[in-house]
Amino acid sequence: MNFLNKIKYYIYKKAQRYINLYEGYSYDFHKNGEELILKRLIKFNFKIVQSKNYLL
Repeated sequence: MNFLNKIKYYIYKKAQRYINLYEGYSYDFHKNGEELILKRLIKFNFKIVQSKNYLL
């Protein structure tokens, strides 16, 4: 296996691992953990600071 093939194989394995890790990801508010995080953060008194110089 030459050097280029080793690089391709390495990228392939990393991509495969990434896909397997995030396969089944849910955008459901209750399943993906957002609800839990917001419940934990509500204990703190956060103030939102908005910059006037931001681009959308």
